[in-house]
Amino acid sequence: MKKIMFMLLLSICFVSVSFAQRGKPPEKRIDELKKDLNLSENQVQTIEDILADSHVKMEKLFDNHEKNLEAERNSMKELMDKTDEEIMKILDEKQQARYKEIIAERAKRMQNRPPMPPGGRDDNGGMPPNDGPHGE
Repeated sequence: MKKIMFMLLLSICFVSVSFAQRGKPPEKRIDELKKDLNLSENQVQTIEDILADSHVKMEKLFDNHEKNLEAERNSMKELMDKTDEEIMKILDEKQQARYKEIIAERAKRMQNRPPMPPGGRDDNGGMPPNDGPHGE
């Protein structure tokens, strides 16, 4: 039972993170990272490219969503992990440490989001309304 609950919580977290990323354009994310990580102009440009590519791929996942939510969740998680890995490669040690904190904060924030409605997406694509303290 604990394993099932853990998997359910983990699945909700990944989907919530993905929906949050869909709602936050790459420009806003790069502005936040630039400030939080004290990025150089070269790093900003590289991360802009990484996030733009990731955003396009995420949009394709949403536009071509499958009925199999688990497969979709796995695809989204793989994309998010790959994006984070690419960003980590261009950061120095101090920035990497802070970026790991940002990732952990993002995961924690997503755990506090409301779950998707029963049966999957609603008329809003399964996304919570873009209001409240974390509406992005």
